[in-house]
Amino acid sequence: RYGRLRGAFFFFSSRRRHTSSSTVSWARNVYKRQAQANMGLAYAQGIGVLPDMERSAYWYGQAAQQGYPEAQTKLGMCYADGAGVPRDLKQTAHWYEQAARQGDRLAQELLGELFLRGEGVPQDPEQGAYWIAQAAQQGLCIAQYRLGRCYADGQGVEVNQREAARWCEAAAQQGLPDAQTYIGYCCQNGIGVPQDLEKAAYWYTQAAQQGDPIGQNNLCVCYLNGLGVPRDEEQAAYWYE
Repeated sequence: RYGRLRGAFFFFSSRRRHTSSSTVSWARNVYKRQAQANMGLAYAQGIGVLPDMERSAYWYGQAAQQGYPEAQTKLGMCYADGAGVPRDLKQTAHWYEQAARQGDRLAQELLGELFLRGEGVPQDPEQGAYWIAQAAQQGLCIAQYRLGRCYADGQGVEVNQREAARWCEAAAQQGLPDAQTYIGYCCQNGIGVPQDLEKAAYWYTQAAQQGDPIGQNNLCVCYLNGLGVPRDEEQAAYWYE
């Protein structure tokens, strides 16, 4: 047993001795930029320090300039909101794109929204839908919902109600109220999916229980008219309120 442990220690020590200086330098840089990003978060949220958005943006900037994608996204948000830095949507788009190209799914979704609206970048619905799709494919629920709405409305993609329903249901399954209400509407009216009033009422209920006003209103209508649920005026009144 001791021999096996000694052998394992020798192997580990040998690997340490043969670690290149470039690997050590890379590791130090990774830890440094993570620490800088953590400082940005601490100042943003007042974790162990007084909240200070200027210092937060400064530390995010230090990490962002070293290529740390989460910090790049946060810095982009700072520029979008004018938090700790002057509001500058061109800088917002720049930093979102830096992070998006490294696969940061939140940055991809936010960059897509900028392209759809033409904020900080020339308006380009195709680019907008492209970046939102990248985030949706990584499972970001808001991106899945937004991609579904792109397909529903023909923003940057051809109108495709089946794809719209598919992506919105994926977001609904993750608990996003807007998506739950929308897929409920699709089920109620047979848009992109077979008409299914029980399923519509189910999704309206999921959204309503999270406080979504449209979901609550639609669920009220379901109870009032017996659509997918037994007719129940008390429940209708409850959700109407």
